[in-house]
Amino acid sequence: MIIGIVGCGGIAYAHAYAMSHIKQITGLALYGRAESMLKLSESVSLPTTLCDSLEQLAEICDAFVICTPNHLHVELAKQVLAHKKIPLLCEKPLSTTLGSANQLVEIAPPKSIISFNYRYNRVVQRILQLIENNNLGKLVFFSVDFNRNSALTRHHLTWKESSHQHKSSGALGDLSCHLLDLFCLFSQSQIALNNLTIVKGTRVKSKEGVNIQVDDNGYILGTANNGTFFRIHASKSEAEEDLGLYLNLIFEKGEIRYSIKEEKVIRLLTFDHTDVVTITLDEEAILTDPPKELPFWADSFIYLYKDWVEVLTNSTPSKSLPYISQGLHIQEIMEKF
Repeated sequence: MIIGIVGCGGIAYAHAYAMSHIKQITGLALYGRAESMLKLSESVSLPTTLCDSLEQLAEICDAFVICTPNHLHVELAKQVLAHKKIPLLCEKPLSTTLGSANQLVEIAPPKSIISFNYRYNRVVQRILQLIENNNLGKLVFFSVDFNRNSALTRHHLTWKESSHQHKSSGALGDLSCHLLDLFCLFSQSQIALNNLTIVKGTRVKSKEGVNIQVDDNGYILGTANNGTFFRIHASKSEAEEDLGLYLNLIFEKGEIRYSIKEEKVIRLLTFDHTDVVTITLDEEAILTDPPKELPFWADSFIYLYKDWVEVLTNSTPSKSLPYISQGLHIQEIMEKF
């Protein structure tokens, strides 16, 4: 099986490294800027073809991955699919607006997915196991902080600060996609679109003499359709000591806590015992994670691809796989930003 990658910048490396660990994937076809394609091809162990056109990529591939800036997702998908109807994996979010995201879902062939890789992170998977194996009752409240400092440390402009990205970028658009998806996963419900409160701001006002046009910190507050409350805080402008992911899930009968300060430890508390159960993740990571990222972040792409390839080759249904239509619900929420 040969997989295409459209867009060969930063996030494409995570996809390419993960695919190098999937035995059914025998090669990659790359399309992007010449220097970016060459650099990516030299960093992976799989055989690669550097494509001159999207038509060439489509002819070679069994499926393809979109790793470009958000405003290009739909148009590039249309161009590939005009040549060959093959499943796609789209980086999150689907697009910059709900209307264009709807277009992408409409044209995407069956078995197409969105890259909600956090579902496959071992921290998240272990929390799901704890929920399944303990009588905790209904999830009542979900709280998460996802703090980065790229707005403070990255002094050059990137496409993520551009107005072309509409509401799909900034701290909320970029970081909260995964957090909103995790809330839906844990609560087993979609989010009530008419019960959302959004607050946000921009601390870093300009870079290279250009005004920043997206937020770099904010909160999303609301409920699921089943009544579960949530609080999501996403920021790209936090102090060094506060960086990372912090999770708190409160159920009717207990609580699960995770803090990046103890990066491989999850704590389970019940409301009728004083004991705290400490779960330590002893597994060794397969791939190296970027600095300040959730542990096992890079490996989560491997497990995402294992699931997807299984569906592509055997049509085996998957409960965890984030099908592309699920990305549309997150886009509906982003439209409220």
